[in-house]
Amino acid sequence: MSTPWTPQVLSDIALRIRTDEAIRFWDEDERGNPCKLEDSHIIRYLNDFLPAVGIYNLPEAVTASYPHPTCLDQCRP
Repeated sequence: MSTPWTPQVLSDIALRIRTDEAIRFWDEDERGNPCKLEDSHIIRYLNDFLPAVGIYNLPEAVTASYPHPTCLDQCRP
């Protein structure tokens, strides 16, 4: 089952990102600025952040270490 990306759904996702530090994949310095992204951030992005915002399946086909651009369930008609 796919979730329609309505304005309300997007607002709810934005609220979760702002209020739930556990799903943030980036770190911030003492001023609140994002730190440089490293491999550990990408792992958190894939394992924690994407599922938290409703993205569970990514394309598995790989060419030159990059996935083929294919549509996720949410954008299929």
